[in-house]
Amino acid sequence: MSFLDLDNLSFSYDGKKIIDNFSATLKEGEIHCLLGPSGCGKSTLLHMIAGFLRPLSGQITLNDELLFNQNMFTPPEKRSIGVIFQEHCLFSHMTINENIKYGINDSFSKREKHSLVMEMLKLVDLESKSEMFPNELSGGEQQRIAI
Repeated sequence: MSFLDLDNLSFSYDGKKIIDNFSATLKEGEIHCLLGPSGCGKSTLLHMIAGFLRPLSGQITLNDELLFNQNMFTPPEKRSIGVIFQEHCLFSHMTINENIKYGINDSFSKREKHSLVMEMLKLVDLESKSEMFPNELSGGEQQRIAI
């Protein structure tokens, strides 16, 4: 049984075809790698799977659930697909504490936000670095904060 089915996906930017009839099947637990030169469509393919881009044609199925075909498109927030971007996207002028607080809903009190931030920092083993700035952390630490 397949986990992810990509069937004849195509995509164009400004009329230039970037991906043309790409197909692949991934079984649960398998690890695959996309290799190719810059601009060949690796990120575009991942963006289509996540739902950030809508393919021109083809079909995407995840766990036997249809996510895309010519007649339907499941938006990213309904796909249950996590994405970790290569760029960390942290605010350099804000502490780690402030960066995390930025993503917490304003319906929480100041005390609740602080508690949530500390809980999240504990999950990634960075509680002691809450008042540091992103440029004071290693690349791996920055990525854990971004997640």
